[in-house]
Amino acid sequence: MRTCALILVGGIVLLVAACAVEQLQITRKKQSYPEKQLSVERTYRGKQCIAIEITEGSRRTRAFSINSKTVMAESDEDNDWFFCNHS
Repeated sequence: MRTCALILVGGIVLLVAACAVEQLQITRKKQSYPEKQLSVERTYRGKQCIAIEITEGSRRTRAFSINSKTVMAESDEDNDWFFCNHS
């Protein structure tokens, strides 16, 4: 009986989590410009852009937005995967 209850609760949790992710409508769009060694990847929640990551050569920059205002930006200029915060 206890096992059935745990399986039922686990199933409900998974269902709720799957519905929540679907409702967020998170999408990513990537544009590449190989001639300039540049790529731009935008993350959207619904129609609103919430994050942008720009890679130019070995330099990466990320910016995060709330209500269309940038709240934090960070960059990795020496390609060591450690981002320096510029907020």
